[in-house]
Amino acid sequence: EMGDPYLTSLKEYVSKRITLTSRDELSTIFSLLEWVSNQWQHDGVNSPPARTNALDILTFAAQGERFSCNSYSTVVTDVLLSYGYIARIISLNSKDIAYGSFGMGHVAAEVWSNTLQKWIFIDPQYSMYAMYNGEYLNYYDIYRLRAESKYKEIEFHVAESHLKIN
Repeated sequence: EMGDPYLTSLKEYVSKRITLTSRDELSTIFSLLEWVSNQWQHDGVNSPPARTNALDILTFAAQGERFSCNSYSTVVTDVLLSYGYIARIISLNSKDIAYGSFGMGHVAAEVWSNTLQKWIFIDPQYSMYAMYNGEYLNYYDIYRLRAESKYKEIEFHVAESHLKIN
């Protein structure tokens, strides 16, 4: 809700640091995704202090801190919410998450597209979204395509700026 002082402050913080050149919904979403992805380098072990919000994480990142996929997802969902989009964090865990080695889970996000009338999968750690036959995918679409042995046909799009940094 735009009357939320936290979301208002977060949008002000982000708006001072990024120029959104398009009013197109998908362009705005992907520009915000790319901006969040480039705020710090990934660190799979470091987590911010408990009860830290996206604005705090961005402040720590500006001071050189690095965080995991959890923090990228927290920041991208809150940033999207501050711009009026509906967004949610999604946990992607293997069946061995409780007992497996490091890297058995990942956290990403989805954002609702009014234009497409569907959720779109976004991965803010990699500044990535997925497509199949020209259609944007949500996580369930990816799951379904994998079950149909079509996973290798999915196109994962990564922002050029993210590829240059990483």
